[in-house]
Amino acid sequence: MRRRTRWIALAVLIPLSLIAAASLFVYTCRNPSDHVTVTLTGLSDNTEFAFVILRTDNAIEAMHLYRPSSLGWPSPRHPARFTSWFQIIGRNPELKCPMQWRTAQLYGIAMRSKDRRWQVAWLPAESVKLRNRLPILGGGEVTLNASLGRIDALSDAEVRSLGLDGVGKP
Repeated sequence: MRRRTRWIALAVLIPLSLIAAASLFVYTCRNPSDHVTVTLTGLSDNTEFAFVILRTDNAIEAMHLYRPSSLGWPSPRHPARFTSWFQIIGRNPELKCPMQWRTAQLYGIAMRSKDRRWQVAWLPAESVKLRNRLPILGGGEVTLNASLGRIDALSDAEVRSLGLDGVGKP
């Protein structure tokens, strides 16, 4: 009797374990742990495009956007290829986008004005709060407010190195 109970328990637990493992695999493929919803606020009325950038060890990089791949899984893409997602329309704009979150010393909102000048609002990492992040599964939300950042101009070389020099061009 005891041996039979053990076999029944194994017959139930092994398939359940496999189903749980497959479900976790599918969930993490569809919802990568670095997938964070970023909200950009405090953009000026003159802002035409806005992107999230970051500074790590004296390098400036564009934070990649998550877009569905041909199979429906999220795939990180450079934001310059999807400028319509980052185009600012209207007054008091707020922009939400799924980003591939990375740690950095500074987070920035690169903004191109209607007169085609680029500037960045830098926010120190300590002031950027990642909310609603799950311990194992990751994810979460971040709000970056441009009006709270230190505003600097972006040079043409920095704009080129970020891959943003083609933004807004036909």
